[in-house]
Amino acid sequence: MERFTSNPFVLERYDDPSDNDGTTFRSVKVDDKTIGLINLGNNNFWTTLIGQNDVEWLSPAVLTITKEAKLTVEEPVLTRDFYDV
Repeated sequence: MERFTSNPFVLERYDDPSDNDGTTFRSVKVDDKTIGLINLGNNNFWTTLIGQNDVEWLSPAVLTITKEAKLTVEEPVLTRDFYDV
């Protein structure tokens, strides 16, 4: 499996945009139920792309919020604890 970066995680961190390894993003409110994610490395919106064998993934590849770049907020949560996972 190829990765664009050595960090396998996507982090939301807006306190220091200069500390960016390509996986840092900021959320943008589109409306009450929809957000978009902007990559702080290239300022593109994350969107769904489809690769080989119809594998879907998120990639910071579009300049504006397209239909595929919109994410629906199903349940807004500030914090949550998980146990016995």
